[in-house]
Amino acid sequence: GDFSTTFTIDMDSLLSAPGIKNIKLTFGVWIKACRPTDAVLAFSIEKNHSVIRWEYDKIQDCIIEDNGWNYVYINRRIEENSTGSDYILKIFIWNTGKEDILTDDFSVRMERIP
Repeated sequence: GDFSTTFTIDMDSLLSAPGIKNIKLTFGVWIKACRPTDAVLAFSIEKNHSVIRWEYDKIQDCIIEDNGWNYVYINRRIEENSTGSDYILKIFIWNTGKEDILTDDFSVRMERIP
């Protein structure tokens, strides 16, 4: 399968504020695809080149209009034990199928929460 460009950020500074224990992660993208599609919107957290957390949502579950533009997003909570020195967050689209998909306006938002 094909991977999109990957958004990558070091996690070491995200929880540096006093009293902050978690991060609310929201990311999304406009997708043009038809059902069924084997593409997923995914993220991973890695430490020392080993994946310690990997999650995804199936894009086909979010398609309302076949071959139209649909907004696909993920909301997740990242706990304090998944951040710190040597932790890296990666966000991407993974198309494991053979059908083409189009993407536009990839966005990422991270909020520090107690």
